[in-house]
Amino acid sequence: MIDRYSRKSNLAFTLIELLVVIAIIAIIAAILFPTFARAKESAKRTVDLAHIKQIGVANLIYLDDYDQNFLSFPYADTWSSPSFANRQRGPFWSDRVMPYIKSNDIFQTPANTDIAYYPRGYWLPGATSATDTQKYRVTYALNHLISRADMPPDRAGSSNQSSISLPANTVLAGPQNQPFTFSSCQPDSPGSQTMSYYWNISESGQGWGFELWNNSNGEGGFFGGANFTYVDGHAKFARLVNKGTDPGDQITYQGRDLFFGFFAGVKTRPEVSTNGTCPNSRASAVF
Repeated sequence: MIDRYSRKSNLAFTLIELLVVIAIIAIIAAILFPTFARAKESAKRTVDLAHIKQIGVANLIYLDDYDQNFLSFPYADTWSSPSFANRQRGPFWSDRVMPYIKSNDIFQTPANTDIAYYPRGYWLPGATSATDTQKYRVTYALNHLISRADMPPDRAGSSNQSSISLPANTVLAGPQNQPFTFSSCQPDSPGSQTMSYYWNISESGQGWGFELWNNSNGEGGFFGGANFTYVDGHAKFARLVNKGTDPGDQITYQGRDLFFGFFAGVKTRPEVSTNGTCPNSRASAVF
């Protein structure tokens, strides 16, 4: 007759067996956790792509109500001419297209905690007056050459849809720490005489605000890139390239504080020149 205590002893794990099981579990976890993390990041990128596409569609609907003119949102702050520091210029750009979206959440990516409503010339997002502190988070910006951010705020004018000859190649909106993007002039390919303006970012921590994802050292947003929407209504992912290139911007030399890299194919103004030269200023290239 087998003693029941002996049976329990025979069925128990030895210390070595237990350590082997733990080691196997650790190996499996090490394999699966990065996969889970990547899947989670991919899901966020998909949500972000849906958000940026809706922003693009809202801006296109805006065109129909304003005689095919895009939203004008010039830079208005202490450095503009004239300067504005007391939010005198009314609603933020996101509130101006809110009737076509009707959801605050669309204006923020699920991938970070960045905000993009620094300039003091406009009300805070969601505010109903200059003194109202109500706000929601905004992490996207309009193409500054379409929104005319580089023009004087009191006479910026507006860009008409007919002025954009390459709508499928012209970006309309994308992620940014400022409500205005910044562009660098680059050849379309090495040695090309066709020059275009590209959506670029700056070195992190420099204070310009043209960097992404909480100063993540130029890593873009998702797997080294970010989502953008274009004038024709489509949206897609683009990778950040040419990080830290010198000179980087062929208008004039720009250090890494204003240029850290640009996004492949994300043109704020396609074919700005076909003779290998760049305009003397970005403001001269507004649509």
